Amino acid sequence: ASSSQHSNQFCEAGIGYGESTCGTAIPSSSSSKLLIKGGTVVNAHHQHLADVYVENGIIVTVQPNIM
Repeated sequence: ASSSQHSNQFCEAGIGYGESTCGTAIPSSSSSKLLIKGGTVVNAHHQHLADVYVENGIIVTVQPNIM
């Protein structure tokens, strides 16, 4: 793969520790994208199910059913 290609990686959330089906290493010089489907998002006030989209290590979107 050339360095100009972008790698998209989509993962299913695991049920317990070590059960994620995700995972290839992405070189730090490339643009990385990660979509976590069906995660439990927790803050100080409540928790809810949502998808989390991360691009280049920054959380971009947290909402249900991103794709």
